[in-house]
Amino acid sequence: MTLTANFYEQPTLNDWLARRREIRKMYPDDLLEDLQESEPALYYEALLCDENIARLKRQQLESSVSQIALQPSLLTKGWDNPLHQHKTSKNWPDMENLLKLYAIGLYFRQRILTPQAEHDTKELTKAVEQIGQRKSKNMTAEKRLQQARTYLRFGLRTLDAFFVRDLQQREYALHDLDNEINYALSGNYYNGSKLEKSKALAMRIGREICERYK
Repeated sequence: MTLTANFYEQPTLNDWLARRREIRKMYPDDLLEDLQESEPALYYEALLCDENIARLKRQQLESSVSQIALQPSLLTKGWDNPLHQHKTSKNWPDMENLLKLYAIGLYFRQRILTPQAEHDTKELTKAVEQIGQRKSKNMTAEKRLQQARTYLRFGLRTLDAFFVRDLQQREYALHDLDNEINYALSGNYYNGSKLEKSKALAMRIGREICERYK
């Protein structure tokens, strides 16, 4: 018996599983390699079964995650606005996406991502890497975070402080950031105001992430 489908129907996951079980009854997995010379057609049919089983299971998983991810998208509106495409212009929505991606990592530190968080991570990663490709080839999300410049880096430091578990240490860390902002405001108001904006963004995002996945 071989697995076949008529012109109008493609084999289902159950069809591939059933055929693979039949082959496995005749030739257990540890004997499968022996078929490559003696019965190559059956050998390659087994490989085809394995390939399609993996493909269809992956499709099922992606579909289930998509159905579970019912919350609105985390992407900040305007991240792909043409006005922000110039290399020297400040794309604050893109920066928000980077901060959200980083915040998810901190929130789920030493924990497995939920389906919703996994969906959000993939969506954010795709967006920030799309922007990264405009700046430089092979600019992954991880690399963009590692190479964060002044205002993004300040936002990342704010999130580090926000997610400190010890409340006293958390307050000390946030207080130190406020001191940096005040010092910057006294010397260069423009720079200080941007640091202040970065901190406010990061604090809002930290609260948003906690609320989303609680």
